[in-house]
This record gives sequence, structure tokens and C-alpha cells, in this order.
Amino acid sequence: MDTKTKKRKLSFIAGLRKAFVRSTTYFNVMTGATSDKTGPRGGVLFVCAICNKAFPKNRCEVDHEDPLTPYHLFQYEMSEKMVLERLFCEISNLRVLCKDICHATHTKNQRKLRSIAKKKRKNEEKEKI
Repeated sequence: MDTKTKKRKLSFIAGLRKAFVRSTTYFNVMTGATSDKTGPRGGVLFVCAICNKAFPKNRCEVDHEDPLTPYHLFQYEMSEKMVLERLFCEISNLRVLCKDICHATHTKNQRKLRSIAKKKRKNEEKEKI
């Protein structure tokens, strides 16, 4: 796959992610994580699924428990159908996490696993040659 095609595909996926943030599914996940507490100025707070602390919306992320991109693939290798199915998944696969601590830690761990899987894949491809 050439660089231009990869960039187009990644741009398409970025557009889908923006659409997801405006979706009913996203809204329902956020609504389900609403806290009984209110912020200092009376705003709505959301409960992190990992640390169970309440945060304002701008400090929360909706996370896919089963990652959008499987560890062994690059995003540009995924079919459009696969991206749509994994992005707009069941609510049971989604959770609200606080950005600064839990989501950052979770993402860091996923990146490590992805890196290991990709190195393994590269080594397997070299062995075939």
C-alpha cells in the first residue's frame, strides 16, 4: 500500500472517530457513567470505570475495552467494514475513563502490547523469506 493510500485511509478513520463522538452510542455511554455528584460550579461529573472517581466531561474519554485496532494490525490495514464494526460496537464494550491517569495508563499498556505484536509479526515475515 503506497503512502498516499495509507494517509487517505487514516484520514477516513479519523473522520469516523469524530462521528463516533457525536453518536447516540457515545451519548448513552457517557449518560450511563453520570455521577450523583456535581462539579464545583454545578456541572455534571462522570465516573471513571477504573478508579471510580468523578471527573468533568473534558477530563474523560470513552474507551473501547476491546481495542479499535487489533494488536497485530496497523490501522490502514483494516477494512472499512472492520473499522465501522469495531468503532460503533455494543455499549458493553465501551467505558468512560479519566483522561490523565487511567486512559493514559491503559493506552500506554496497549501501545506496548501492539509494539510486541508488530515485532513478532515482522520477525515471522522475515523467517518466511
